[in-house]
Amino acid sequence: MHSQVNKTTKLNIVIALVLVVVFSVFANYAFAATETIQPQDDQYLELRAVTVDAVAGQNQQVIFELWSHNLDFKGFNVTFEYDKTRFQPSSLFDNVITDDETDFFAFESEFNGKLDIFSMPDSRENVLDLTVSLNTPISSGTEHIVSDGNGGYKVTSDDVLIGRMSFQMPSNTVFSIEGFELVTNAYTPQTGIKIDKSLTENYQAQSTFRFTDETASKNAYLTNLIVSSGEIDLDDPTNSTYKEYALTPTFDKDEGNYEITLLEYVDTLDIKATLEDTSATMKIKTPKRVNDQLVESGINIEYEENDLQNDTKTEVTINKLGERDTIITITVTAEDGVTQQIYKVTIKRPFATIKGEIYTSPTDYLNKFTSDIRLFDSTEVRYLIDWNTISDMKDVHTDLSGLDSINYTTENDGKYEIYVIPKTYDILLDKPGYLDHLYKQRTLAEGDVLDLGKYELLAGDLNKDGVINLTDIATLSSQYLVDDTSADYIQYYYFDFNEDKVINLTDIATLSANYLKNIEVE
Repeated sequence: MHSQVNKTTKLNIVIALVLVVVFSVFANYAFAATETIQPQDDQYLELRAVTVDAVAGQNQQVIFELWSHNLDFKGFNVTFEYDKTRFQPSSLFDNVITDDETDFFAFESEFNGKLDIFSMPDSRENVLDLTVSLNTPISSGTEHIVSDGNGGYKVTSDDVLIGRMSFQMPSNTVFSIEGFELVTNAYTPQTGIKIDKSLTENYQAQSTFRFTDETASKNAYLTNLIVSSGEIDLDDPTNSTYKEYALTPTFDKDEGNYEITLLEYVDTLDIKATLEDTSATMKIKTPKRVNDQLVESGINIEYEENDLQNDTKTEVTINKLGERDTIITITVTAEDGVTQQIYKVTIKRPFATIKGEIYTSPTDYLNKFTSDIRLFDSTEVRYLIDWNTISDMKDVHTDLSGLDSINYTTENDGKYEIYVIPKTYDILLDKPGYLDHLYKQRTLAEGDVLDLGKYELLAGDLNKDGVINLTDIATLSSQYLVDDTSADYIQYYYFDFNEDKVINLTDIATLSANYLKNIEVE
């Protein structure tokens, strides 16, 4: 055990002699073994490098942990060398270089006062000679210090952390465990390690002591997780469509599960995850889609996993309204390749249902009634149209066409079932060449089903001014006998109400039957 004494040379000599005597007595007690036994592969002591930290105003500090694995022992002696150009024993507390073992080594609390550590002077500057022994007599045992059955005590365990050790390393140096190795020459113990199992048995084998490196970061945390849509227009911020969606709960790196309630018509979202430690890696798992269709196996959704770049937006296709919740999983793997943190975002899309059927008599013989449904936000419609005072519907179609809408096309049989975000809608039934029909201000809550039933659209409103009149007859007549062999047919196909490939008297008769019919608003 080192002491700092500088009174006189004589005093130094006396103290040194006392230390030698004390250590000799200790060594005779702790290592009086007469038989060396071979340890099993899982029986060993380990000096494990666990962290490399920068210390303010100083060099880096490397912290080692001393572990015992599947060993029973009363003490041990280990002699190892280190690359002195890179490492020096340092204080656990402030990283200052020291040769005092009580500064560069500290026992775990269980072993304080139960185990002693000695570092013996060595003529080689790059060698540590450490001896650890039970501090006898021990008044009582602990979890890992138990009776040896002969009136004494021993340390026993499967795996137990004994203590921690510190080395200083230059700030411009990369840590390598190759800077440490056991002494294997003619010094005692010749193998570099000797473990006293009992007073008559000891382990002395190279494999009984190992240096291991676990300094790779174990940080698998995120510092932020942002779910957004749209883009920022730096040139003209008023044109920006960027929006972030609130996570519930608010993001916390220790919290793994989040929800977003999405009340918008978007097909994709952007995910941006920011690593706390950029040496970690990320993968993102999302529902698998093929040709824009969700892939399912029985009752389960299939998922696919891809790399996720740090602090970079990644576009994710989310499940459609009416489909199951979109679950996005981000798995962060720390630099050590083992430590992981999982963050899961569940995107819920509350929805209501609008259903019905559209019928067009001119195409009855074809059993084909394909039409369009346009959904408008009633709040936006009210800025243009006051349904309580309007009398002339002439410009309604044109006005509505200037607003954003969600558009759907029916099946060939005219039926439709649409999943929508709960809100208030104006619903337009539309087909080129036909008179519009409008349902105004239909309010839908989550889970509601609005059945609009079967409605017949009337053919003839070619200019979509809300009434079938002479203007429409004149317009139709201008394309009389145009058929699908004419280039004009492509432009005026919707004049052919019965879709028989020619604009003729049948179409004129159909229009005439609906003469002076007006758009209906319910």
